[in-house]
Amino acid sequence: MDCPIELITCIILSPVYIFAAPILEILGQESDIADLAGKYSVKIIPQLFSSAIFLPTQRFLQAQSKVSAMALIAFVALIIRTGLLHLFINVFGWGTTGTAVAYDITHWGITVGQVVYIMVWCKEEWTGFSWLAFKDIWAFANLSLASCMMFCLDSWYTMTINILAGLLENAVIAVGSFSICMNFQNWEIMLLVGLNAAIRCCCWKWMASDGCLYKLCSLLSIWLPLAIFLGFKANLGALILFLLIVTSRTNWDREVEQTTKRINKWGSQETKTDEITNKGS
Repeated sequence: MDCPIELITCIILSPVYIFAAPILEILGQESDIADLAGKYSVKIIPQLFSSAIFLPTQRFLQAQSKVSAMALIAFVALIIRTGLLHLFINVFGWGTTGTAVAYDITHWGITVGQVVYIMVWCKEEWTGFSWLAFKDIWAFANLSLASCMMFCLDSWYTMTINILAGLLENAVIAVGSFSICMNFQNWEIMLLVGLNAAIRCCCWKWMASDGCLYKLCSLLSIWLPLAIFLGFKANLGALILFLLIVTSRTNWDREVEQTTKRINKWGSQETKTDEITNKGS
């Protein structure tokens, strides 16, 4: 059910990739940075569409505790990507184009590897495609959108800092330095990210009932003071205040209630589907 929603989302996001250069210029980035980023964004559109299959299969394998298979596929992809990067950049001299091509190839390779593993080695868990995936898809899309917004609250901070770095003096050096530092930081926190993903899979129902509360506490203790500082001290008032207005007008109790109802609904539907499958077999 998730694949069609992901595919539609990729189509909607494609113009952002295609017109990344003018969008970045509107946000105040230098032309050199905006042009290079725009060209790179267009070249990684294949990777964007691979996510429509990669993310659902990844969640499926996580739910089935097939972590070792995911780790093996990712390790093989790492070795292949390293070789492709050396070939495309150092041998062929393709520069950022080689980086994008290697990214597309390896990401699709991981996607295909996960699909093949599910269809060949997960025969007990994987029963094949079904038209039930399109039943009540709109309700499932609403639930996915809510989850998407919660994830965006986690990831937009780093992206916003990267955009702000482009507004500093010597923007090329600032953005490059920030990107290098973030890469080292990502290596350091990779273990914590893996543990976080496992916890989120195991504690999904807890997140549905109390996790919005968690986001709200984080917002009030960290994001709100930071937003006030950026809005009034860094001359970014319009954007930050708009985000504050949208967040403050959200009825968090209603969001928690709706999320709980949706999870209970999908949980009961899953049980009914399993009963039908067991009776048929």
